[in-house]
Amino acid sequence: MEDDNMESLRRLPYQRYGHTVCAYRGRAYLWGGRNDDYGASSILHEFDPELLRWRIVPVEGRVPPARDGHSAVVVGDRMYLFGGFEEDLQRFSQETYVFDFLTNRWNELNTSVEMITNCFPPLWRDFHTAVAIDSKMYIFGGRSDHTGQFHSTRDMYDERLKALDLRTGEWSDPICSGIGPTGRRSHSAWTYGGKMFIFGGYLGTQNMHYDDLFSFDPSTNHWEKIKTSGQMPSARRRQCTVVVDSRVFLFGGTMPVKNTSGTPSGLADLADLYVLDYGR
Repeated sequence: MEDDNMESLRRLPYQRYGHTVCAYRGRAYLWGGRNDDYGASSILHEFDPELLRWRIVPVEGRVPPARDGHSAVVVGDRMYLFGGFEEDLQRFSQETYVFDFLTNRWNELNTSVEMITNCFPPLWRDFHTAVAIDSKMYIFGGRSDHTGQFHSTRDMYDERLKALDLRTGEWSDPICSGIGPTGRRSHSAWTYGGKMFIFGGYLGTQNMHYDDLFSFDPSTNHWEKIKTSGQMPSARRRQCTVVVDSRVFLFGGTMPVKNTSGTPSGLADLADLYVLDYGR
């Protein structure tokens, strides 16, 4: 029994941030993220909610280098991973990797420029978001650097939306209308009713946290700032969100704290829970 317990502990992911978790066939798949003691990870973990059991997934192929701040979506039997900050090379990434759940094999996805508009892949970045709608992956926000792929502390925040056609591997720049979000990182993104929603986040160049909510409709390429009723979450970043039926559950994050003179004095971790109800 003791040996079984030790083996179970070895399968557990260590504490981390900047990882991703995706659902596939009733199980959760955790990849990447970093811990200041152990560094970044490139191990794929699977969690079975029926058995309450973790396991390490044996994989083959071209495994993405260990990183944090990447994004991941599942379409069909594949998980697509984009961007992040690679630990070994200390660089931002703009590469796309794909994991096939049927073969347990990783590959780097060969992407191309959209020839009509000469659209290039998104800038190297971390702490952006990705969602999948139909056969496209939409990338928004994140932190980039003026010097390119290496971090010089000269942050830049891109507010352009990028789309990757997962059938052709071709990037495009949707020509958008309406009022969209400013560039930001560590925000939340989810899909509901065929639309993408963006909430909160942080713009480092202005030390600004956000509490705004936007929707993007890929059928019209139209952005809209959403007005909600009820008590809304405070301005924050690093929160997590999940869609269950017609409701979105938002938990935690960090928010700026001000001292008695009203000037920022740091960040506070949050443990609050909010629900956005689309059914009302």
